[in-house]
Amino acid sequence: MDAHEDDSDVKLQKISTDLIADFSRSLPIFLRKADGQTLRSRVRTSETQRLTSNLLDPFQELPQLLDPHLPTWLPLLASTYLAHLNARSRSRSRQQLSTRSQLLEPLNLAISKLI
Repeated sequence: MDAHEDDSDVKLQKISTDLIADFSRSLPIFLRKADGQTLRSRVRTSETQRLTSNLLDPFQELPQLLDPHLPTWLPLLASTYLAHLNARSRSRSRQQLSTRSQLLEPLNLAISKLI
């Protein structure tokens, strides 16, 4: 490893606590509405992008830093994904896509991007 890679690793280790805390705080709000019970059917594409690009992608070089948190995140993501698919199969009504809805994506697609 050269000095530049060492510096990048050290910087990531220093900010990893903040990135992980932000992801852990954001995930439940991302998946469910304000009541904490109702699943979102669609989520903002920009929020999916923020969670992946800003909070998870920095760990590409040191994914082991995420390992302690996966037992919490993966069951939540998996159960939400399955619940969304169940709810979606029960209500198949499709609305006309508006310009605003193009800024949204289905929850199951967003979860797939996170995983």
